[in-house]
Amino acid sequence: MHRKTFPAARMALGLVLAGAVLAACSHKTGTTGAASRGAMASLVAYAGTDRILANDAASKTVTVNLVAGEGDSAQGFNFNGYANGDMHVEVPTGWTVKVSMVDQAQTPHSALAVPWSQRQGGNLTPAFTGSAPADFRSGIEKGDDPLTFTFAADTAGEYAIVFGVPGHIDAGMWDAFDVVDNLAAPRVLVTK
Repeated sequence: MHRKTFPAARMALGLVLAGAVLAACSHKTGTTGAASRGAMASLVAYAGTDRILANDAASKTVTVNLVAGEGDSAQGFNFNGYANGDMHVEVPTGWTVKVSMVDQAQTPHSALAVPWSQRQGGNLTPAFTGSAPADFRSGIEKGDDPLTFTFAADTAGEYAIVFGVPGHIDAGMWDAFDVVDNLAAPRVLVTK
């Protein structure tokens, strides 16, 4: 049996397929920073009243202050109220990164920096030497001392800050962490 197709239907199908291919290829290899993921969302400079970043330009050190379970975003599975990649922390290549995380939720939480490809789970491996605490699978609980770790952001690229407690990434507990060549100072961008 011969199937009759209409030019408009073929054109629409072609546009849909082309869009799918472009979306799949939007993660550019070799580029770094939120700009290379620009198709993901519109980003703006973070304007919150808390201090997610504390920079020391003289020593090229940034402290990233994370709050696990802040508010109701992703049912409390978030960093500083952001989940599913809605927060982008960018640091210049070669800076030292100190992470300090407290837990405001009733559930244990942890944090570590991983390669971008691991942002939604799998076998988690730290992206840099020292970019995870030893107990990242068990985490800390509300009222515990802050979870801390320090590492050198020595390789430009796209990474993610994720929660290491099993099952939490599936709930959206990850955000973007980029190491960017020629970036003047660390910054935080968030989705509009």
